[in-house]
Amino acid sequence: MQARVEQFLVERRQLGFSDDGYVLRSFARYVHAAGHRGALTVELMAAWARSDRREGNDPRTWAQRLKRLRTFLRWLRQFEARTEIPDDSIFGRLPQRQAPNIFSEEEIVDLLARSSRLGPSPALPPSTNRCLD
Repeated sequence: MQARVEQFLVERRQLGFSDDGYVLRSFARYVHAAGHRGALTVELMAAWARSDRREGNDPRTWAQRLKRLRTFLRWLRQFEARTEIPDDSIFGRLPQRQAPNIFSEEEIVDLLARSSRLGPSPALPPSTNRCLD
């Protein structure tokens, strides 16, 4: 497993990708320590994802760790066709980044007008609020 991880990392670097070397090497060490032989299973991967003692017991962390394995696992299938690839629902879906809110010109004008009407705070007068907006 460790040799396959290194081969994968070399190929990825040659293609210009940064790597998840730490994560993949950690997985390879886990597989080796477990004495696993044969095709990689989702159960083995899930056990590895939960094994990180630094990150605690957060299922979102486990899901993130599995997500970082998927590209490697897809690549590995060319050598071991029975390699399983976990979907993103094992530990629950990762939250997606929210789309940014782009204000319209009307909303910006309204926001500036409202900030001018804010009462004075202990530190800032209303005119300062408008400048900060």
